[in-house]
Amino acid sequence: FMYNDFFAMGLRLWPTHWVAHNDTTEINFTPSPDIPVYPFGVDPTWHRASNDLLYFNSLKMKMSVCFGVTHMTVGLVPRVQ
Repeated sequence: FMYNDFFAMGLRLWPTHWVAHNDTTEINFTPSPDIPVYPFGVDPTWHRASNDLLYFNSLKMKMSVCFGVTHMTVGLVPRVQ
């Protein structure tokens, strides 16, 4: 359960790849050609998106499945040997 809480917290370790343009009704984001893609983790700009909850819940669910399968596989390796 701990990894679910840790991955939900955003850390700004590197500069974001997105540039915000404030219009009158909404904020539009465009990729910056000068800054490379966020090297590790999720770009913190996702927290300002309109679909951030759907994106992060989907990401955490997929990561939970990957961690669970890895955990079960590592647990089976000593039993097979």
